Amino acid sequence: MNLHQKHLILLGMMGTGKSTVGKHLAQHLPYPAIDFDHWIEERQNQSIPSIFEQLGESYFRELESQALKHFLKQPQPHILITGGGVILRPENRKRMKKANGVVFHLIADVETLIQRLDLDVNRPLLQGDKAEKIRRIWSERKSLYETIADYRIQTDDRSPEAITTEILSHWH
Repeated sequence: MNLHQKHLILLGMMGTGKSTVGKHLAQHLPYPAIDFDHWIEERQNQSIPSIFEQLGESYFRELESQALKHFLKQPQPHILITGGGVILRPENRKRMKKANGVVFHLIADVETLIQRLDLDVNRPLLQGDKAEKIRRIWSERKSLYETIADYRIQTDDRSPEAITTEILSHWH
């Protein structure tokens, strides 16, 4: 199958730039960009923090899985901007690995993530000691991301344009 008939999947920790880079990619590719968090919020008519608070993380992870399954079935290619925790469910990892898609893992050093997320109050998993939680989440997820990534893209000290250019260089 032609590379350009595949979904472009952005994966990685919160704070790595998936949403920003996804928007930039959409300016260069003829595919719709779907940010899973925004898609879920629109369908639930509720913010992610509110979903976590009222319905729990497990419920949110199910919504995330449904979004992934839905968009991977679409025949038209999409830019899929996944949530950082989509990797936690084994069925999601299988779907992405078997999918008609290419997985780009956006990576940033833990210290960069701590700096980028320092003032962000909309991350339910980062309530309390933010730095400690980022370190723990990264250590729990790192190997999962690596198992399904087709490409690893470092985002530290790089502009969204530079990251987009690198992704497109692998895409073309």
